[in-house]
Amino acid sequence: LNGDYTIINDLNLIDEGAFVNLHWRDLNLMLPRTFNYGEISFTDRKWWWSYKDREKGEYINSPELRQRMPSGEIIDYSCKVE
Repeated sequence: LNGDYTIINDLNLIDEGAFVNLHWRDLNLMLPRTFNYGEISFTDRKWWWSYKDREKGEYINSPELRQRMPSGEIIDYSCKVE
């Protein structure tokens, strides 16, 4: 929020103004934090990144990455933390 950069290890400490940098394939994404109730996620409305399993409702070590296509179709990509 004030221009400082910090790596957060506890996802519950993420505050407004936070963003995530993703380096995946040939893409570099910088997604701002969403404030959807009950989840920690980041989106620019085309790409969406979340640490919460939607079915189980718990935080996981295999985040979700989704892409919204121009047609409105959603593509899910399998992820794992390295």
